[in-house]
Amino acid sequence: MHIDTCDCSNNACVNTPIDCNDNDKCTGAFCSEVVCYNIQKDDNDDCTDEYYDDCTIDNCWPSYGCVHTNTNCDNNDACIEDDCHPACGSINRIIDCNDDYTCTTDDCNAVIGCTYYTCCDGNPC
Repeated sequence: MHIDTCDCSNNACVNTPIDCNDNDKCTGAFCSEVVCYNIQKDDNDDCTDEYYDDCTIDNCWPSYGCVHTNTNCDNNDACIEDDCHPACGSINRIIDCNDDYTCTTDDCNAVIGCTYYTCCDGNPC
């Protein structure tokens, strides 16, 4: 877009470009007639990962642009294996504490993880 004026000294038209850039990487700038528009980018579209990664939180920072922060899938339970799959998000699997040893009772403590007790005296192996 340009602002059109006349240069009377040489009877010529002057076309001066208009800069609609607001230096905000989270807006899209465009012009219509003589008005600049800076439209906020839709975080659910413009800043979404290319493959819609459910393991990131997608945001836009005006001075930087799109930011993709990894999500924390850890539920702080030592008996759960925490993971994240880009297509479906957080995946939590119960850890198998079975040591296949018949002389122990296998258990899992949410704070310390797998525990193994002898069958006879109840003490940890």
